[in-house]
Amino acid sequence: MSRLPLRLRLTLAFGLVMAAVLAATSVVVYGIFRSDLNKTIDNSLRARAAAANVESASGEDFAQRLSRDGSVLASSPNIGGRALVTPAQLARAGVCRACRDPRL
Repeated sequence: MSRLPLRLRLTLAFGLVMAAVLAATSVVVYGIFRSDLNKTIDNSLRARAAAANVESASGEDFAQRLSRDGSVLASSPNIGGRALVTPAQLARAGVCRACRDPRL
């Protein structure tokens, strides 16, 4: 390598150092993004699970639990106990037996 001109040796050394720095930076950035993505997914899943539990829903979330006849059993505080879906919508979805047949 001593036969190579000084400029070429410096260029090769600089290129190798830059490749190493770029590889190290890529690994760090990948790790940060991967960790952040996993945290975001976990937080989203926790929020959905909390929304499923009406009693623990926060003020920004809304959730509602209905009985089979369509009456409100529990709801998040910002809804105020009013039904979010009409009896006709429940009947169309096939959820509310009492909406289809008043004898039930």
